[in-house]
Amino acid sequence: MKKVIYKFEFLYLIPIILFIIFPEHSLQTGAHLDKKTCHSIYLCKIYLGLGVADWIIVSMAFLIILHIIFNRLKIYVNKKSSFYIVAFIYFIYLVIGILYNLLIQYHIYSLLYDFKIILYIVTVYYWLKLFVKVDWKSKHIFYFFILYALGVIWDYIYVYNFGINQRPNEIYFLPTILPLFDLSFLMISFHCFKKYRLLIFILILFEILSAFNRANLGYLLGAFTTLIYIIVYELKLSLKIHFIVILISFIFLTVFLPLIIYEILPYVSDIKSGGLDIRKMNTLSLIDNFVSNFSIVIGKGLGSTFFETYTSEFSNVFSTGVYHQEGNVKFMMQTPLALFYKLGLIGSLIMIFLLINVSLKLLSISKLENNNFFKFLAIIYPVFMIGSMISPGIIQYSVMIGIILFISDEKISNFK
Repeated sequence: MKKVIYKFEFLYLIPIILFIIFPEHSLQTGAHLDKKTCHSIYLCKIYLGLGVADWIIVSMAFLIILHIIFNRLKIYVNKKSSFYIVAFIYFIYLVIGILYNLLIQYHIYSLLYDFKIILYIVTVYYWLKLFVKVDWKSKHIFYFFILYALGVIWDYIYVYNFGINQRPNEIYFLPTILPLFDLSFLMISFHCFKKYRLLIFILILFEILSAFNRANLGYLLGAFTTLIYIIVYELKLSLKIHFIVILISFIFLTVFLPLIIYEILPYVSDIKSGGLDIRKMNTLSLIDNFVSNFSIVIGKGLGSTFFETYTSEFSNVFSTGVYHQEGNVKFMMQTPLALFYKLGLIGSLIMIFLLINVSLKLLSISKLENNNFFKFLAIIYPVFMIGSMISPGIIQYSVMIGIILFISDEKISNFK
């Protein structure tokens, strides 16, 4: 299939740039609740309860639909691509989620939110597929990093001058600021790209100190797991053994290690004791939910909620979700076990197997081509892609998923 080429392709990148450069989270945490601050397209509702970013993605989806109609319903998707399989899995679990809402617990906000998250992934992927012709290289990833950092700096300036910084400040001489660059991405960049290593190392040190300043333990845990994955991907193993090692590493580092830390950390420090208690209670509640109504083997579906059978005294709107219903019906699941909740064991394992295979294909190409950009993409999968795709929930992550999934499919397809 010959790709459609447009003259002013930069114009088609503008919505993608807007999604990346504007912050989804703010130093003023209260802005997440009312979404009335217009310093970000994610935090500004304008019509029908939707924010600026939502209307942008709806408009993009509408243009894609028009494009498909005018091209006689040709969707232009390689049925062997990872995107096609992922989209098919999401469709199945949206249907299961609708059934869950009809038969177990109706929660329209939860269902619509998960639909919106999937819409971002699919729309961004298709948008790049139809309208953008770029020979994707490592420099483009760094452009995305820089755009994201500009958005964080903009949020810092805005809140400093017009709002209230509601994040912790544990190190008095450091400014409290959200991560300029994701620490995991910086570590992978340091490992894969020799150029600018000194600058990347300085940024890594700053982000580590900044994480301590915000008392962000999860961020630091993510850095540790990234280091393990970097080591795992350097092992010289057969394809099957490498697959097994990555699979075991992912399940241990994503599920079991955090649960172990929840038990050990209170004996070492009382930092974030409230957050730990919330996660413990959510974990116990999820275990109860696993054996009730829809089987955890199949999964509860996208848009499903859970029944809180264990309640933490520290629960608040950030741990229950803005749109939680009255009583014990909750939307937010702050526990590693939530990874398997919506897609179940079957859907989650299919997704894990698929994405590890994509990762290993990229790793194999990196060795054959002696190109570390492929290795960079490969390591991103267990660090970021797999968990975010099995348990989607953050809009900007969905944008990045669409971008990385598209680049991966393009690179693998072109290599063949």
